[in-house]
Amino acid sequence: MMCYDAVRKKLPVKSVKSSHKMGETVIIAGEEFSAAQITSALQDSGYKVVDVRSEPYQKQGLFGRKNTR
Repeated sequence: MMCYDAVRKKLPVKSVKSSHKMGETVIIAGEEFSAAQITSALQDSGYKVVDVRSEPYQKQGLFGRKNTR
């Protein structure tokens, strides 16, 4: 099972992006999740949580420009 499939099945998220090359998964959700919730969602998939960071999501505009509105 892919990492993003495991997260989507267990947590109510808007978007999940994974990069094997960069070794990271980015989760965009309407609510904040604890490290324990994320670890629990991934424990059966064979993936390991190394670090959890949370920051407000800022939607970007066309061509990656930040919206100023």
